[in-house]
Order: sequence, then structure tokens, then C-alpha cells
Amino acid sequence: MAVLAGRGKVWPAFGSVTTEVRAMPFVNITIYAGHPKERKDEIARRVTDTITDVCKLPREAVWVVFNEVTPADWYVAGNPGKK
Repeated sequence: MAVLAGRGKVWPAFGSVTTEVRAMPFVNITIYAGHPKERKDEIARRVTDTITDVCKLPREAVWVVFNEVTPADWYVAGNPGKK
């Protein structure tokens, strides 16, 4: 049976029984800098809820990380972003 390992814990793998070892879900979200903590908390909660529901994993297996980028450093179609 495959397991998910991370942060010193081991969980049964999601999906069917396999010999493959899978890494825990790691969600990297890149957003404009300046969003309030409450908004990021809500996004992280919803992403975690969705992944745990779809993949049948414990909440502790899901990592969510926010990368904040200033609008001047975020380019779309060759143009810097605007706040």
C-alpha cells in the first residue's frame, strides 16, 4: 500500500492501492501583494477543503503557500501590472 509522507507523518495514499509513493499536495498561490490576512486565510481554507474532499486526505496533508508579488513585478503581455 502506498503512503503519503511529510512532516513526520504517514497517510494512506489516495485513490486505488498502488506501489507508487505520492507526495503531499503542495499548493503555491501567487497573488498581488497587499491582500489582507483574512482573505488569504479564506482562500487557504477553501483550497484545503477542496483538496481534502477530492483526494480523501487529512487536512494536515495539504500545504498552501502564498507568494506575494508587487504589481510592478507582475507582467502580463509584456506590461507591468497596475494596482
